[in-house]
Amino acid sequence: MTTSVFLSTMHDAVRVMLGETRKRTLQMVSTLSRDDLARQHDPLLSPIVWDLAHIAHFEKLWLTQNLDGPIRFVEMPGLFNPMEHPRSERGELPLPGLKDCVTLMADIRRQVLERLDHVDFERGPELARAGFVYHLVDQHEVQHNETMLQTMQLKSGALYRPPVRRTHPESTPITDLTRMVSFPGGEVTLGTDDRGAAYDNERPHHQRLLAPFAIDAYPVTNAEYVDFIEMGGYRHREFWSAAGQAWLVESGASAPEYWERRDGVWWSRVMDIEGPVPPDHPVCHVSFHEADAFARYRGKRLPTEAEWEVAATWDTVAGVARRFPWGDEPATFNLANVDQLGFGTAPVGAYAANVSPLGCYGMIGDVWEWTASRFVGYPGFQAYPYPEYSETFFGGEYQVLRGGSWATRPSAIRGPSAIGTIPFAARSSAASGALEMASPAAPVRSAPHAKALAEIWSGLGRPQKELPAKFFYDHRGSELFEKITELSEYYPTRCERYILATWMPDLIASFSPGAIVELGAGSGEKTRILLRSLEMLPGRRAYVPIDVSREFLHRAARQLEVEFERLDVTPVVGDLDHGWKLPEDLPRPRLIIFLGGTIGNFDETGAVALLRRTATTMRPDDRFLMGVDLRKDPAVIEAAYNDAE
Repeated sequence: MTTSVFLSTMHDAVRVMLGETRKRTLQMVSTLSRDDLARQHDPLLSPIVWDLAHIAHFEKLWLTQNLDGPIRFVEMPGLFNPMEHPRSERGELPLPGLKDCVTLMADIRRQVLERLDHVDFERGPELARAGFVYHLVDQHEVQHNETMLQTMQLKSGALYRPPVRRTHPESTPITDLTRMVSFPGGEVTLGTDDRGAAYDNERPHHQRLLAPFAIDAYPVTNAEYVDFIEMGGYRHREFWSAAGQAWLVESGASAPEYWERRDGVWWSRVMDIEGPVPPDHPVCHVSFHEADAFARYRGKRLPTEAEWEVAATWDTVAGVARRFPWGDEPATFNLANVDQLGFGTAPVGAYAANVSPLGCYGMIGDVWEWTASRFVGYPGFQAYPYPEYSETFFGGEYQVLRGGSWATRPSAIRGPSAIGTIPFAARSSAASGALEMASPAAPVRSAPHAKALAEIWSGLGRPQKELPAKFFYDHRGSELFEKITELSEYYPTRCERYILATWMPDLIASFSPGAIVELGAGSGEKTRILLRSLEMLPGRRAYVPIDVSREFLHRAARQLEVEFERLDVTPVVGDLDHGWKLPEDLPRPRLIIFLGGTIGNFDETGAVALLRRTATTMRPDDRFLMGVDLRKDPAVIEAAYNDAE
């Protein structure tokens, strides 16, 4: 009796699952013209009628021919086999029209459902156990849904108008988007042993020992990414890896895909809706290289796939992973921005339940999220039901994405197991090509560098607790320090300005440096005295400010570029404790300056090490200028560094 109830339930569930997915597929294409359906809109994407016919043939192959085994083909031979016909040539194939595709899909579905009534999910063919092959086919179709939405987004001609659209929940503005949450480290479990819906690259369930890390609590917003653009993020090479620089040259990118500037304002388009870029939405349509560059700009890095999964699902109190960030309830549009019909990202914070035990918001839905990990098999990986789905793509060129987007159907969403797409990513229940165009993709979640964490732990572990001053000089800390320098008690800045204004014009004129390099530059207010003297010299000159605060540094550099037209400003984000790299093409000779008495922030060992590092960057014709404070009444120093405000 128990078996008959199980079989009836499984048969009904599969029938409903396949029917609901097909209804959505046909609904999506119902508003497209004949030309939109037949045209190949991009060499990386198929004509939509090819996708529809391919969906039908894949279903026929796996649910009628391969079901009993052996597996003769992994793709149906002929016109709709992606291995025989690469994307670039599919637009030239003799493809059927929509009516013929719909008829083909219905005929094959009728055969499948007739066969379904006789399938034994417990003791029948191995592919049918726990409904695996039916989930395989269903997820294949919803993955093509996401691929077709990419085509609809970038297609030429009339903009795609969705036949149905849902509205997102109202959101409360987030006041601290830069907040990070921490994982204390320890042994965790990753992946899954599910044999019903999970793909082979999501298995097996395995243990991993992870070091402590911190990660952004929220995905990066458009407003934060606009700051990156405005501060010259696409121009400054220090943010880009070698591969990223090559990609930048090849692509010519200067902003996310579908962004354009109109009268000084960034605009974007999602399907048939365009307007100013919403500042509180997650940034979308950025490549891996852009995500990586943004993380470097923020002084962080992309999380590994393991870190991402732990941040999304791991409950440190219970010592287990949840099925989803919010718990075990399946993903729906009420819990996260998934299932396509929102047709775009939602404001950060709109889905209040979409928070992981660690405190990360939005790990499921809205946008696929880049990780730092390459696509490889988990320990104990076994290819099933065929190597071409995953194993063929293991290696160095595929990057892992996680989390799903607004365009991802719930049946392709899972939490502790891995989700992504091939190629470009893939830990996956997603179809080949689903993110080739960065379809709703890739915000940045980032984690601090291990070196910084080590310094923090070291300082807090000493009997006399201490933290290096550099950790207080983020954007906000640098702003506060500049305000401190304006206080009447703070004498060092006024004294140094007087010295520079009195002596520097003659020094600059006599030395005639080609470039000024400033360690610990801050806002560059005092440096302007030197730069005005430098600008009096003939020809173009260079200024290289070095500082630990990326945002503050680049904002100051942009202001200086406007103020000094004949000055080439190249900001370098550098930690004075660990060295920096100067641009190779700086004009000679160079004047390296270290002002503000900042040398006093170092103990004797650190100060000597810093001066030695500086010396290694200098040529015989370079000069070094350092500002130091003299001995003073302790009351004067106390007032300056412990001001009344």
